[in-house]
Amino acid sequence: MNKIKGYIRYVSSKENISIVEVDVKSTSIFLLLLENPKDVSYLKEGREVSLIFSPFAVKISEDKPEKVSILNILDAYITYIKEGNILSEIVLDFEGDIIKSYITTLSLKKLSLEIGKKVYLLIDSVDIMLEVE
Repeated sequence: MNKIKGYIRYVSSKENISIVEVDVKSTSIFLLLLENPKDVSYLKEGREVSLIFSPFAVKISEDKPEKVSILNILDAYITYIKEGNILSEIVLDFEGDIIKSYITTLSLKKLSLEIGKKVYLLIDSVDIMLEVE
């Protein structure tokens, strides 16, 4: 699992669903939670949290998508590639944090991914979990 730290910047809630904006090294990352700040004490602006998400949730694009429903589009650089028969592991540097992505080897070859290449990571807000320490 991927885990990166940040601070809650903003929480918007309606009934029992909240969209939470987390500041990770001056980049906003959004996630959806089935909770309301009125019911849980940890949904506070300024609170340090960790964002946890599966390597399978991290999609890779060569070009920055302009019109897409995914809110989280992060710039990153490829630092390592382990090519497999079916799946390949891509290790990326996002502002000093390491993020892993598992993609099909067919996609790896289609995108011509290589170490040092700048790419864009797409992570849907419903694929991110919040951890409070």
